[in-house]
Amino acid sequence: VDINVERSETYADDFLRFDLITNCSNDDVIVKSKLMAPEQSKFSWLLPIMKESGRCFVRSRVVRESLEENKLSAYSNPIFIVY
Repeated sequence: VDINVERSETYADDFLRFDLITNCSNDDVIVKSKLMAPEQSKFSWLLPIMKESGRCFVRSRVVRESLEENKLSAYSNPIFIVY
């Protein structure tokens, strides 16, 4: 999974948490997280598919990490994988 986040000037100095939401590793939905520093905008994540056959999904969420109570977040649509 390749992640490329475009930052606006307003949020250029903020830490962002990237969450990968998936059920491709097993039948349960899990969330894997990575914190992105302000100077970081790209990274890749290897997501092994552990199920023998069938279908799974991947969805992403980006959350602005701040001391404010109202954190901003953005979600992608789910991507369904059939194998």
